[in-house]
Amino acid sequence: MSHETRELYRTSDRRQLALFASLARYERELITERVRSGVMAAQARGVKFGRQAPKQGTIETKLKAVRQLLADGTPAEAAEAVVCPARPCTAT
Repeated sequence: MSHETRELYRTSDRRQLALFASLARYERELITERVRSGVMAAQARGVKFGRQAPKQGTIETKLKAVRQLLADGTPAEAAEAVVCPARPCTAT
C-alpha cells in the first residue's frame, strides 16, 4: 500500500474527507437554490428564457425559396446553403 492509501484508512482522515464532501454538497445545494430563485425572479419580471421562436413570415419565405430552387433542379445541399448560410439547418 502506498503512503497516501494508508492515510485514508485512518479515522481522522476519513472524517476529514466526509466533512469536505458534506461541505461540497451543501455548497452545491446553495448554488442551486440561488439559481432557481434568480430564474423565478427574472420570470416574474417578464424575462423570457430559451431561443426565440422563428417568425412565421421568415419560415414561409425560406420554404418558398427552397421549393423554387429544388424545382429548378438545384441539389438539396445547395438549396440548404442558400437559406442557412451560417450553419446546417438539418441534423446529419
